[in-house]
Amino acid sequence: MATIGHSSNVAVTDQHIHVKGAPEIVLGRCSTILTDKGIQLLDSTQKSEIEKRLKEYQARGMRTLGFGYKQITKLKGDVEVDSVVKDLVWLGFFAIADSIRPEVPAAIKECRKARVGVKVVTGDNAETAKEIARQIGLWEDSDTSENMITGPEFGKLSDEQAKQVVKKIKVVARARPMDKLRLVKLLQEQGEVVAVTGDGTNDAPA
Repeated sequence: MATIGHSSNVAVTDQHIHVKGAPEIVLGRCSTILTDKGIQLLDSTQKSEIEKRLKEYQARGMRTLGFGYKQITKLKGDVEVDSVVKDLVWLGFFAIADSIRPEVPAAIKECRKARVGVKVVTGDNAETAKEIARQIGLWEDSDTSENMITGPEFGKLSDEQAKQVVKKIKVVARARPMDKLRLVKLLQEQGEVVAVTGDGTNDAPA
């Protein structure tokens, strides 16, 4: 998500663009970093350290959100976001603990006991999604990469290929709204009865 606005200490003709989103994506669009010594070039060592810290939080099941910004000349007319959201200044990231509701593991256990397959389809990072699935009793030590896929990976599969993997999948990470819809349709085409729960507008299509 990108927001454009004015800052009181810059010229009227200038604006700031503020960006938030998946840290690895925002970080990939940054070329500099804000430090206590001012704005400096973002080198590979700093990127590696940030990525290491991100993975530590994500492995604990925490949701992460990255932030960047840059000063731009005032935009006129319609502009493609990708043409502006680049060469950003990295500000940092938040790691947010979203505790599992205490009744969820028992509910998952009952579903699986009744032979109801459960899948977690989320916009979260793969590490976060897998850890949450483990905490609720869905992801087991015997599970492998066959049981997880990301939205971009899922999108690259043909319908025939996707039909082969959807029943094995337990977790779809970095999922987009249309990935959820496609998953439902592919399961239904194979005779499955599918129920979907969700708490956001991005769940509406599915």
